[in-house]
Amino acid sequence: MGAIGALTNAVNDALAPFGVVAGRHPLTPMLLRDLLRDKL
Repeated sequence: MGAIGALTNAVNDALAPFGVVAGRHPLTPMLLRDLLRDKL
């Protein structure tokens, strides 16, 4: 279970400059795209 948390933290660290927090799972490319589109 530690890998899922580590991956989520890494994604959130990468998205932090954009003010995006990925809190839902699974982390899919489409989910991340939608989160970024909503912020920008």
